[in-house]
Amino acid sequence: MARNTFSLVLCVLVGVVLVGAGPAAALPMPDTTVSEVKLVGAGSLTDWISIGADSGTVILGPYSLKVPSTDVALAWMCFDAAPTMHLNQTWSAYLTNDAKTAADLWFHGDTFGEQKIHMISWLATQWDRTNAAQMGAINEAIWEISADYAGLGTLDLATGNFQTKDTSAYRTLANSYLTAALGLPADSDYGQSLFLIPLIDGTKDVDWTNVDRNIQPFVTAVPEPGTLLLLGSGLVGLAAFASRHNHRRHPDPPRA
Repeated sequence: MARNTFSLVLCVLVGVVLVGAGPAAALPMPDTTVSEVKLVGAGSLTDWISIGADSGTVILGPYSLKVPSTDVALAWMCFDAAPTMHLNQTWSAYLTNDAKTAADLWFHGDTFGEQKIHMISWLATQWDRTNAAQMGAINEAIWEISADYAGLGTLDLATGNFQTKDTSAYRTLANSYLTAALGLPADSDYGQSLFLIPLIDGTKDVDWTNVDRNIQPFVTAVPEPGTLLLLGSGLVGLAAFASRHNHRRHPDPPRA
């Protein structure tokens, strides 16, 4: 992040998407590598944000991703504001519903990594696609959690590692979600979410060296953990309740 202006694009996707019954529409089973994930949808909400020395105006969600073997664009939320992406970009990723795996891959070496993933996963389930302000507030709450370098417990969008310019009730709403996430019990269920962790060459190394930190990681919420067992079979329509908030400074073409 060596630029004064954020070239970042995040992603939060569209609300509820139904994956129809049939092999062509089935989402790959969790704990597999998928190639050709594609960013296909751009958002419209904007805010001024800063991470460390970098700052700029970005576009918040909703954004949408196309996952291989599906014939719909699923709803996802990017949970790290720093990497730069662009519309129609494709990449490989590791798809998992295991929070510990997602934390090990993206937050490797972070003592609070699993707790961050826990909070991010829960916030994804709170997203209401009919409420734009709430979508943006949750997205920015998630970014603050991801950018918390000193350890969880002092999260605030006005003073934390991730900051916003908006001083209205909008930021107050985001901070209320941060407070709620911090108050979650340590044994909360992780099973409600799927995670896409970007990989450099389509393989997951045991020492986490192959995670591509130039591409954003994503989370999407699913109705219930049991549904995950049927994702690969095409026997069930998956309602993917998603919190996806993407952002980008220039709508020219939208970048993520």
